Amino acid sequence: MRLGLICSISSRLRLGRGWPVLWLLPFPRSLRRCGRSTLHSRRSLLGLSQEPTCSYKLARGYFMYQHLSAAASPAGRSRIAVLTLSRYTWPPLTGSHSQQHQMNASVDQYQGCILGLALGDAIGAPFEGGLIERSLWKLIGRVRDHSPRWTDDTQMSLDVANVLLRYREIDQDRLAEVFAGSYAWSRGYGPGTARQLKLIKSGVHWREARIRIFKDGSFGNGAAMRSAPVSLFFYNDFERLVAETKKAAEITHSHPLAIQGALAISIAVHFALQSRDCPEMWRLLQEHCASPVFLRKIGLARGWIDSKSEIARGAVAKVLGNGMTAQDSVVTAIYAATRFMGSSFGEMMGFIISLGGDVDTIGAMAGAIWGAANGSVTLENLPIEEKDRLKRVAIDLYRKRLAPCFI
Repeated sequence: MRLGLICSISSRLRLGRGWPVLWLLPFPRSLRRCGRSTLHSRRSLLGLSQEPTCSYKLARGYFMYQHLSAAASPAGRSRIAVLTLSRYTWPPLTGSHSQQHQMNASVDQYQGCILGLALGDAIGAPFEGGLIERSLWKLIGRVRDHSPRWTDDTQMSLDVANVLLRYREIDQDRLAEVFAGSYAWSRGYGPGTARQLKLIKSGVHWREARIRIFKDGSFGNGAAMRSAPVSLFFYNDFERLVAETKKAAEITHSHPLAIQGALAISIAVHFALQSRDCPEMWRLLQEHCASPVFLRKIGLARGWIDSKSEIARGAVAKVLGNGMTAQDSVVTAIYAATRFMGSSFGEMMGFIISLGGDVDTIGAMAGAIWGAANGSVTLENLPIEEKDRLKRVAIDLYRKRLAPCFI
């Protein structure tokens, strides 16, 4: 048996004198493998009125947590929650699309996702922009060991990952500070984002900074390019994945199109990790990216994939887009990753480079999806800046992600 420490954690729900009330209640260690009967016996013991929505780990056992609105003390006078060390998502007892496949992802896939993102970014960077941009990148596009240098796409993705690992959620104020602190012109930040981050660094709150630069919010692809770590961390909690992706996007890209683009990449990575059939992915893309421009392009891309048609690169660039806005790049990246899912990473990047336009960001988004599905084995031999750091971040996201209690 293990002892679970139960306490009142809401001042308005404390007993008469305003002091927290503590109970020690026994929880069997077998709860980590509990079935429905064990679950209901624990509910009876605690007087819970609804199914627990989350589990927590205390010492070496797993314990149930019920949101304050649904948990009552044995005496019926104060609501309770489990005092915990770290949080793990409780899989819903009713069926859901993510529950059935939430145990499939491997650490190799997490590493593949982060490495694929960085490689797509770094390989694509020399082919982006005009003559001046390409000439500049020839000068600064390699690090000391001559490995390809990644851009703001990877840097901001690492920033998102680090905030998730530290706070276990998207703390928008902290993430804005991290974004501003990591800013360096040599990473190739977009001009709008660069101006926002400089304002934040000077002390302007991020909500004010984004309005000063983009009155109606930026609809660039900067939010989408950094959403893959959110999908990795909230792999087992699709509702949180959606909510936290939106929060990560809003700091610099609050326009609905930018947010829908970020959700599209998070959803695509989510399904790539599960190696799922595409129909459900396309359905959820249409559900969460409901603007007419996204619906039209998602429908076209799905039709091309389903028909196994090898659409010419010129048609892809013209119809799906190759620009810097979310609506002109996100579906293109998803299409490229899906089309070349069974091919080599090099073939996919060759296709993306041939599209022209915002090559590094389309490469980063497609690379994250491709790597999440195929893993890191075929990417290990490709040189990239700070490869060990990228792999460590991926491993940390895998180990510390919000995971189900049935492990």
